[in-house]
Amino acid sequence: MFQANLSNTVLNLLDELVFAKTDQHLDYLQKTILQGTLEGYKYSEVAKESHLSEGHIRDSASELWKILSEVLGEDITKSNIRAVLKKSQFYNHISSGRDFVSLNNVNLCTSNLSASNGNNHQSQPDNNRTYLDLGHIPEITQFYGRIAELNNLETWIVAEKYRLVTVLGLKGIGKTTLSLKLVDKIKNSFNYVIRISLYFCPKLDELLSEILPSINPQLKLSQSLDKKLNLFLELIKSHRCLIIFDDLQSLFDSKKLAGNYQKDYQDYQLLFKSIAEVNH
Repeated sequence: MFQANLSNTVLNLLDELVFAKTDQHLDYLQKTILQGTLEGYKYSEVAKESHLSEGHIRDSASELWKILSEVLGEDITKSNIRAVLKKSQFYNHISSGRDFVSLNNVNLCTSNLSASNGNNHQSQPDNNRTYLDLGHIPEITQFYGRIAELNNLETWIVAEKYRLVTVLGLKGIGKTTLSLKLVDKIKNSFNYVIRISLYFCPKLDELLSEILPSINPQLKLSQSLDKKLNLFLELIKSHRCLIIFDDLQSLFDSKKLAGNYQKDYQDYQLLFKSIAEVNH
């Protein structure tokens, strides 16, 4: 009998099995579909929870079952996945508290899995880890609610791969806290996670000179701003990067209508336009 309280553990182990076979982790939407399926939810219920159409969930689920079929070596569908996992004694390994899981010639050490999930800070990324640089972040002592907002942002960024998302709100409402909570949820979907505060209004040239070596330390930076911008666009084409620009309002002219940059910061408009429009 399926045990719903084990679904998170099963989900993590399946994700690692997929990564071991394909070198790709399950994305957020795939995990949501898998979680819902393991807990007995219908596609319509998963769609409602994810704020997506049922048709989109069905299409994504179809791709997911193909991936799992290849990884597990057996035809997987929504209706049989729990039976397949039970038949493979997947649940028995977990519920018995064993540290080692073997399934269809793919082996996992669950104790190592737990340890690696807790190690978020790496100076250089490898195939399994995320480079994380959040700068000087405020301490989060309280965080309530915002579940819908977190789910929406996660869906837009990870599942639907929106290139540019803006979080708007009054000063002190919790935009930075929300973004940091989001990072904690989705950081494993990216090669690089970088947060930059614009509070002290760095020039775009200075900003790119800081970001580019973080992504590729071997880069030889040009003195030209347009060449630095092109390098940046090339890097985000070849790497999954989550870049958070905090305190963006500092770049705007407070004496003009909203959205007007200060005189020396109009280059940022080109940066954000490029991020939104260039294919990456």
